[in-house]
Amino acid sequence: MKAYKAELAVFGASLLWGLNYCTVKIVLNYVPPMIAGTLRFLLAGLFILFILKRVEGTIKLSRTLLLRVLLAGIVGFGLQQVFFLYGSALVDATMGALITAFTTAVMTIVASLLMREKLTGIMLGGILIACAGMVMVVLGKGAMVALTAGSGLGILLLFIAGILNGLLPMLNKRTLERYSALRVTTWTIFAGAFSLFPLGAADVQNVHWTGLPWGVWGSLFFTAVGATVLTNLLWNYGLTKVGVVRLTIYSYLPSIFGVLLAALLLRETLSSLQWLGAVLTLGGVLLSQLKHLDLKKLLLKKIWERKEPVRQRAVNDVAI
Repeated sequence: MKAYKAELAVFGASLLWGLNYCTVKIVLNYVPPMIAGTLRFLLAGLFILFILKRVEGTIKLSRTLLLRVLLAGIVGFGLQQVFFLYGSALVDATMGALITAFTTAVMTIVASLLMREKLTGIMLGGILIACAGMVMVVLGKGAMVALTAGSGLGILLLFIAGILNGLLPMLNKRTLERYSALRVTTWTIFAGAFSLFPLGAADVQNVHWTGLPWGVWGSLFFTAVGATVLTNLLWNYGLTKVGVVRLTIYSYLPSIFGVLLAALLLRETLSSLQWLGAVLTLGGVLLSQLKHLDLKKLLLKKIWERKEPVRQRAVNDVAI
């Protein structure tokens, strides 16, 4: 089980991020995008800072790595959120999840080249299958026919957000070799919060704060703690174990989970073609990881463990 902790961590983060596509849509119905992003990262930063101080007793980073982490936070959280929030306001949750997923194929290749991590034929095949599944989901929704100027801009903004998000693990890789995932996550979240603050502060007067439903506050709390603090802790832990390229391929999971949860929670109808595409996407991600997960070895180990007591009893009988 220990060998699969990283995969389980990434899976859990992906599920929470998929749910975030739905909660963000709820928040954006009442709160302007920049205020939503600023509150998300400020709440997340204060929460995780308290945890870091209690767990590790210090929050310090070396000056060189501090600059790297601040850059990662500004690019991967600050700028990424600007494009993500405005893009999400222009398209529905399903399309938002899908367009973000298409950037995964691009960033996987980029990560392989920049980080010098091998992209095998099986991994590439899994990516192509996952992309094919995404195309099926889009075609099943009829989104290609329903494109407007607004949705087209939203798609472009989400594509840029996906690229910026894909740069985050590359920027954090070296820092995570020296510091814990908790400390790196804390600093990157704070960098994102302060880069968003000037934009968010300009819209504060446009929100009727006392009239916000409890559901909006609950969604905001989830997107800050669940979909920011917890997910990035799990994601950074996975990064230290599986590498940038494999982690980038796993980025398909939040998008497809977003599609499925949008159907469940926001009642966005999915056709049979979309369901088939979702299954194909999940299958593609699994295929790309088969060599590393080594399921054959795991199954043989389980079988051997079951046979070992029988074999030991037989040896004891012969000895007697």
